Amino acid sequence: MKFLKYMRLTAAITAVALIFTSCGDDEEDEPGGGSGNEGTENVGTGDPAVAAMTPTEAKNYLENTALEIATTVDPTQQEPLWQLTGYWGEEFAEFEAPTNWNLDAFEDDEDYYRAPRHNALKGFMKALGQAAKGDAGAMSKAMSEMLNMARFSGVYEPSVVTDKYGDRIETWVKTADSKDVIFRFPYKGATAELKGVAEGSTWSETYEGVTCEVPRKVTATLSDGSAVLMNATLESNLDFDAHTVSANLDATLMNITIKSVTSGDNSTVTTNTTVWYGGEQLATAAGEVKGVNMIDRNAIKNLFIEERYEYYPGYYDVWYELDTKAFGNMFKSGTVVGNVLDKVVAKGNVSNVGELAVSLGQYFDRDEFDSKSDAEQACRRQCELLNNSIPVSLYFAGSANSSATVQYQPCYEDEYGWWEWYSEPVIAFEDGSTTSFVAYFDGMDLTSLDTPITNIVNTIIGYWPFLIDSDD
Repeated sequence: MKFLKYMRLTAAITAVALIFTSCGDDEEDEPGGGSGNEGTENVGTGDPAVAAMTPTEAKNYLENTALEIATTVDPTQQEPLWQLTGYWGEEFAEFEAPTNWNLDAFEDDEDYYRAPRHNALKGFMKALGQAAKGDAGAMSKAMSEMLNMARFSGVYEPSVVTDKYGDRIETWVKTADSKDVIFRFPYKGATAELKGVAEGSTWSETYEGVTCEVPRKVTATLSDGSAVLMNATLESNLDFDAHTVSANLDATLMNITIKSVTSGDNSTVTTNTTVWYGGEQLATAAGEVKGVNMIDRNAIKNLFIEERYEYYPGYYDVWYELDTKAFGNMFKSGTVVGNVLDKVVAKGNVSNVGELAVSLGQYFDRDEFDSKSDAEQACRRQCELLNNSIPVSLYFAGSANSSATVQYQPCYEDEYGWWEWYSEPVIAFEDGSTTSFVAYFDGMDLTSLDTPITNIVNTIIGYWPFLIDSDD
């Protein structure tokens, strides 16, 4: 059984789903709301007697709300974290995973374990950079990657050597023993450090003699010298016998604090997230997914389709693809509700949950695409899927009548030499005009209304890498 191959595949899924636990700042759930029904039905119910705003009134109202947020939010305070993650991406993103992790012992296809695409450290740092810019959902994605790394231990540093063929080999090498997993790298004349600590007991699952131990609690810290830029803890549990799942995230990134709670059973899984900035609550979010056998061993195993390629008689490359149709049969529907400062409420119903879960795990950047035009076209397809699958209405000033909707469009960004396309939500008004969320909430990503559902889906299946059977 190619254990690590499936670990990497489902880690990507976990990322998408755990994104859902920590939705973006634009979604807000009912304060104190516990169950998904409470969180998604009671938040932003509004007063039917309060009329919807005209486009001009709505734009003025959003501007005033943005000014209120601006008195609290200073995006430049996150700059040390942006700079560090950007520098890491430029200098170390292509380094291979430590050879002593022996990932190739579990693989017959090198492309699956090679660091440039599938290294958990790279996934963590990339997601952390997004979270530092206000995408709260990305922090859950980062911590799902830390769960993968926390299985290992030791101190690792970047190493560059030239092999006998003259090729440059960039690898993270173990330089010291440690019960934790620690990555150290030079930064601005000093040493930066990412540390992952697995604490307390573990929960485990065994399949065909292979047991996966997952720490119930993982803590990650990122420091620049003596300055701690990020501290996050993820506590999780998946019990297929009881058919229950839970994942609780508590993270601090400079002056942003994110708390997220996800829990559920076979038929209903809910998530609630709150975001603070400088100690002041800025937004909350709620999401709920309804489905069938969502926490069932066999049902989750059947979400994957085995693909084979015979490259020589009797010899095969074997890999697994997610079955989007099976996803859709398992995850039936969802709801999302967001609230910013009790002034702007967003509500939406979600369909095509399975297809969304797969799509939202994609990156449209220089790592995954050879050309910017191909990345743009793929991003446009994702925008179409989002617009069709998550119709979202916006409600202002306590009204039950919608004054605008949310649509998605491709957006391009090039920073520190790293380019990417991504799906950007925009506000669409009744007169046909649109405006970016950034126009009102510059510097903070108050936009991720797709986050809660993805998070739920991946929380369910992301920790289950060894259910995929392989005999070769």
